[in-house]
Amino acid sequence: MRSNPGYHPGSVTRHTSPDTIAQVARALHATSRQLILVPTRGGLHRGHIGIIDTAARVPGSILVVTSVCSDNSHLGQIEHDGEVLQNLPGCPAPLFFAPAWEALFPHGLRTLVTPQDPTVTVPAPPGLAESLTVHAALLSLLRPARMFVGERDFYQLVTLRHLVKDLSLPTAVTGVNTLRDSNGMAISRENKDPRMAPALALSAALVAGAHAVREGTAGVLAAAEAVLAAEPGLSHPQVALTDYDLGPAPAEGDARLLVSAYLADGTFCHDNIGLLLATSQE
Repeated sequence: MRSNPGYHPGSVTRHTSPDTIAQVARALHATSRQLILVPTRGGLHRGHIGIIDTAARVPGSILVVTSVCSDNSHLGQIEHDGEVLQNLPGCPAPLFFAPAWEALFPHGLRTLVTPQDPTVTVPAPPGLAESLTVHAALLSLLRPARMFVGERDFYQLVTLRHLVKDLSLPTAVTGVNTLRDSNGMAISRENKDPRMAPALALSAALVAGAHAVREGTAGVLAAAEAVLAAEPGLSHPQVALTDYDLGPAPAEGDARLLVSAYLADGTFCHDNIGLLLATSQE
């Protein structure tokens, strides 16, 4: 992995300065290649690799994988993440941008992107405004043609689409299906921790809700809520059924089932799936 500024096809180049990655992005915009952003918080795993593989299928694309975290914990993962990217077949992501938080936000978060959509029926997850602000900064810096993000963070995915549309940013936001372990949990660096065991109930709640689609909205919600309520290791469980824009779910058709809860140590857990609602069979 190279650490000098620039772009070197076939090899991963790590950038830590917003100025140098912006210069590279501007140079690539002058070519016929598409710049594609895959944002992460570091600690690349199979879920991230699935997103990278999907993004790399876009013809003529050059991928920029970013790693940013407000506590700078991503900096301890730089060598690991660089090796992961370098070892991917064909080196599909030759640009790796991993700045210190202070480099990206030298004045701190004195400006926050906060969603204010009255049609959204689900409370925002913790840290959403900070996350949207980070994404807005990356989009402004890199001006990518497309950004690929995982559907596991569905609330964030929807609000990112709102962000680029409302701020007239020239980026299309593409969601990528959630990659899951054999136990049904979404793959993430946190879910390997034994303390996350109670979070298995979230994927079980999604399965229960999916099996109740012919019971209509009330049946789906009741089935998912019952599973979460039966897990003593979770608190403040929340279940919501929405449309694909986080508004009220339709009586029939495409909907999204979102579940969340807190572990005993205060960790926020969440998951979601798409459903096709049918008329209640009574």
